[in-house]
Amino acid sequence: MTIIYNHHIENDICVITVMGEIGEDLCRYIEECLTHYLKGVVINLKKLEKLNSSAFGMLMQVDKKLRSYQVKLAICELSAGNARLFQNTLLGEIIDVYAIEGEAIKSVLNATDP
Repeated sequence: MTIIYNHHIENDICVITVMGEIGEDLCRYIEECLTHYLKGVVINLKKLEKLNSSAFGMLMQVDKKLRSYQVKLAICELSAGNARLFQNTLLGEIIDVYAIEGEAIKSVLNATDP
């Protein structure tokens, strides 16, 4: 399976789109983004095929890493099936999930405003 991450910056928020599946290098990719953009991270999973245990573990690592930097994380645009899986796990209680990217960005911005 091909793993591709793309990102763009919106209001000093790094928005990462995952295509294919989540790989072990997601933490490293996010750390590279954080060297330039410190307000927050939104991970758009609209093009993610399926959440699996490895993906859940990687998202937990990402959340832990971002919390250590005091950077807010939000997830957006999960498919219906992935959203159900997400809600039925601990991650659904830890990481905020939004239907659309704009809502996730707004939430992260509001969390980082003094």
